[in-house]
Amino acid sequence: MNLRESVKSVVKKKAFTIVELLVAMTLLVILLGLSGMVFNTTVQAHRAAGASIDVSRNLRAITEQLSNDLRGLRKDAPLFIKFYSIGNARHDLVHFFADGDFQSTKQYAGQTIYGNVARIYYGHANSVDIFNDPGLTPDYYSYQTLARKTHILTADAGIKAVYGQIPLISSGGLIDYTQFATDFLFSNNFPNENQLEFDTITLTEWINALNFLNAGNPDNADAFVDNCMDDGTRPFIDLSKVETLHLLMAQGVIEFQVQWAYTTNDLVTVAGLPVPWLFAGVRWWPSDDPDGDPSTVGSDFDVMAGLDIFGVYLRMPNGSSFAQWHDVVSANPAKRCRANDGSGGAFYFKDNFYPAALKFTFTLKDSNGIFADGKTFTHIVYLDN
Repeated sequence: MNLRESVKSVVKKKAFTIVELLVAMTLLVILLGLSGMVFNTTVQAHRAAGASIDVSRNLRAITEQLSNDLRGLRKDAPLFIKFYSIGNARHDLVHFFADGDFQSTKQYAGQTIYGNVARIYYGHANSVDIFNDPGLTPDYYSYQTLARKTHILTADAGIKAVYGQIPLISSGGLIDYTQFATDFLFSNNFPNENQLEFDTITLTEWINALNFLNAGNPDNADAFVDNCMDDGTRPFIDLSKVETLHLLMAQGVIEFQVQWAYTTNDLVTVAGLPVPWLFAGVRWWPSDDPDGDPSTVGSDFDVMAGLDIFGVYLRMPNGSSFAQWHDVVSANPAKRCRANDGSGGAFYFKDNFYPAALKFTFTLKDSNGIFADGKTFTHIVYLDN
């Protein structure tokens, strides 16, 4: 075959048709699209895995610290809980005394303070310094930062000159609880108390002070809650100020909820008679749906006179009776701590009731906002061991 014939042979071979080219291009586009989807899915899965690790890290830090602190819970001392049901989120806080190995992060009078008893706070923090500027608006509900604060109880005479502590006012060597109540109630002498990490007061003195009654201040426990557990005294955390970072427990905490366990045997009627058989098993108080029906008609918040914010305290020195379950807003009996049976009946907790367990519910979001609405977890700590 000569050159001319070879050229003719090549020319006679068919090229790709338009249809074939379109099919090939379509297949290529599909393959690229599938590859992109696989890549995007892989990236999203990687981000979700990283976000889950981030959330799990925060959850583990919170639950381990809570369990460790409550392991040393002093049941002979008061336990304070304040409930905030605002909007669709809870911003509760809890305050209790515990044994442990505590030390201050700062130095006071040139020394680090050590102690084996402290009162401990868990709850949301503010990003604004309410202590030094009371005119600022608390923003704990939007700041989404959980704080842990400890006040070491110490009798060290070397630091008694530090301003802002809580010593009991003494007169002739005697403890003046009247002065303590007056000053604490109006925060005249102790405006900076919550910024410190210690109190020069023993646990016994704390208990006695909280139980002391006088005409000017009928209930020191209410005064304590109002001045140590309200919006303005939530810890101040500024991430740019290293001196506040020791208070940081976790960021991205949308919700922090505290509930206690109870059974039918823990309740009595208002008249003090045994409660009829209402339910089986364990319920958690307070709840918007205690009977799980899931209607909120039987909300525990409803029987607390519809309050969205109220607080209670357990294990007072003379015992906690249902006549002492205050909501720290009013001493009106209609507003004292009660549980709803789900059918319109409301019952008091028994005298000297103390929960066998506390349940903490956290809604956490990751630092990159992958879980915009957060992920919800529960952690139960048993107190009957």
